[in-house]
Amino acid sequence: IQEIQNKINSRPRKRFDYENPIFVMEKLLFNPKVAFVA
Repeated sequence: IQEIQNKINSRPRKRFDYENPIFVMEKLLFNPKVAFVA
């Protein structure tokens, strides 16, 4: 199941401007410019 999940999540997506979801999540999580409100 993990192998299939990785294949699906590594595909580029049109909604993310043809970037893969893993890259988009890393960009959001590790971007120091993003402010989190508690």
